Amino acid sequence: MLKNPEEKYDVIPEIWEGHNLADFVDVEIQKKLADLLAEEELREKAGEYDPDLDSDDEETKEKLELARQIREKEKLLTLENQINKKKAGNHVSRLNVRKRERSMSRLEEQMEELGVQIDTKRMKNLQGQAQKPQLGKKIKVGRSPSLSASRPPPRDELGIPDKTKRLKAEKLRAKALQHLKREARKGEADRHVYDLKPKHLFSGKRKMGKTDRR
Repeated sequence: MLKNPEEKYDVIPEIWEGHNLADFVDVEIQKKLADLLAEEELREKAGEYDPDLDSDDEETKEKLELARQIREKEKLLTLENQINKKKAGNHVSRLNVRKRERSMSRLEEQMEELGVQIDTKRMKNLQGQAQKPQLGKKIKVGRSPSLSASRPPPRDELGIPDKTKRLKAEKLRAKALQHLKREARKGEADRHVYDLKPKHLFSGKRKMGKTDRR
C-alpha cells in the first residue's frame, strides 16, 4: 500500500536512480505464484502440515540420538588429543612418530560403548585399508626445507575485515573519485597543471598585420 493512494495511477518510469526497472520485473511471476499455491494446496491435502501427524518414528529418533552421542564423543576425543599435543610439545621428530594410539580395536570399543555394532566385514575392509602402505615421494633428509614467506592480505582488506563493509567502503571511494574522472585525472596522485596558453603560441609579434605568432 502506498502512503499516497493517488500515486498508484502514476506512469511507471523506465529508469529510476540509474537502474532499469525492466531488470527487476519477472514476466512469469503470476504463473510461478499459481504453481506455488497449487503445490501448497496439495501439501495441505496430503496432511503435511497436520500437527497431530508425527513424521519421526521411534527408530528415527533413536538414530538421531545415537548420531548426537557420536558427535559429542568425537568432540571429546578431539579436545583430548589437543590437550595431549600441548603437553607433549613439538620436540618429537616426525620420522620416529609412533603408530597412532587410536587403532581399529580402540575404535570398535568406542563404538560399542555407544551401542553401535560395526559389521565384521566392514571392519576387515577398514583394517585392509589401514595396512596398505601409503605410496608417495621419498622424504629428503639432511636438508632443511626452505620456508616460503606467507603473503600478507591486501592493504585494503587489513583495515576492514568484514566483506560487506569493505564493499560499501569501495563504493564510497569510487563515488569520491568521480570528480577525478571528470577532470581526466589519472588517479589521486595526478597533480599535473596543464598549460592552457603555451608560450610558443602566444609570444612574439609581427611587424605588419594582426598576427602575433608564427
